[in-house]
Amino acid sequence: DAIDDAGEYWPFQYIYYNKKLFGTGTRNESRITGMAAYIRKYLLKAGDTIILQREGRIYRITFRRKDAPVINPSTGRRRITPSGSWFFVESDD
Repeated sequence: DAIDDAGEYWPFQYIYYNKKLFGTGTRNESRITGMAAYIRKYLLKAGDTIILQREGRIYRITFRRKDAPVINPSTGRRRITPSGSWFFVESDD
């Protein structure tokens, strides 16, 4: 179960499959079910990130848009990450 930033409750379920126990392989698989309504409500698209963070017995759920800047929580500055062998820098804008 999770609560979003608006305080809305979302009854997600975590399912773990271990095919080794059923004799059909060795692949382990984890799934979170019941997320379609959350994805539809917030109009999430491919490339957006869903973030689940445990807070006691429940999870806090939030998301970040694919094109949204990453903000460093300790400085409040935007993080810019160029590709290749470059490293990230922070910007005030």
